[in-house]
Amino acid sequence: MIALLLLACTPLPADTGVVEYGASPTDSGPGGPLRWQAVAVGYQQACAVTTDGDLRCWGNPTPDTYGRTMDVLSAYAPRGKFTAVSMSAEWSDHFSEPACALAADGSVRCWGEYSAAIPGPMLNFEAGYSFSCGVQRDDGSVYCYAPEEDDRLDRLAALPPLVSLRILGNEVAGVTRDGELVTRTIRPARVALRVRPPDGPWRAVVPTPWWGYCGLRTTGELRCWPRSVAVDPTWVQSPPSGTYTDFCYGGFGCAIGTDGRVVCWGDERVEAPSGTFTAIACGYASACGVTTGGELSCWGDCAFGVCDGPE
Repeated sequence: MIALLLLACTPLPADTGVVEYGASPTDSGPGGPLRWQAVAVGYQQACAVTTDGDLRCWGNPTPDTYGRTMDVLSAYAPRGKFTAVSMSAEWSDHFSEPACALAADGSVRCWGEYSAAIPGPMLNFEAGYSFSCGVQRDDGSVYCYAPEEDDRLDRLAALPPLVSLRILGNEVAGVTRDGELVTRTIRPARVALRVRPPDGPWRAVVPTPWWGYCGLRTTGELRCWPRSVAVDPTWVQSPPSGTYTDFCYGGFGCAIGTDGRVVCWGDERVEAPSGTFTAIACGYASACGVTTGGELSCWGDCAFGVCDGPE
């Protein structure tokens, strides 16, 4: 049986504390120059995890209706040691962005737009604006969290065991252990017929804003396709040919080739960085990656300060 749990909003413990930040990608920590293992990019902000498991966040927070610009992600980042971090690439006028970090023991801490402490153990976990979901490490079942009870999440109850999933808006896209592609939406059914995706098997799939999905086959080939027959085919951003090991899609797409180099598509204004990379993340207007040397590099629209890295 798929484990789908809806929890009431649980504040983080009072002793969660604040993670001090302010280190740039080239600054030195107690053990020498900081090195990074994971990164996530949202709408105006980004977060990354050092090889020591420390969490850093930076960028310009979205002002609320009163003009306040408190950096919630940085000020309330959870204390602990983490291996991965997730943010939502959706546009939002909210005061803060949602973020979730995965600890080595599989537990998850979410903060920003909403707070949660999830015991796990999770294989991976994805932050969304209205809900978050993760794949449980033991059996691949799906666990979803909403800060407020949301009956629409019942639509996700039929998801099979997965090895990975991604969230964008009201949609969840995942890959089963057999490499099959699974997509679900918590919105009411639409009249327009959904388009059958290309054949797999798949390694990963990501919902894209506005028009559909992009996926990475186990052979390393990238494919993108429309969400439904109502989508104008010219909206679909075709990825470059080649063989890739990882990819992301937010406001545009980027992928890491088998040679470690990054290519981007979907926005002709975006110039891919030089060098070789081991990890990559796309946000609403910018992207960041971890180089093979463990450094952070960010590119795209730098107006929100994401490209500056942690200060």
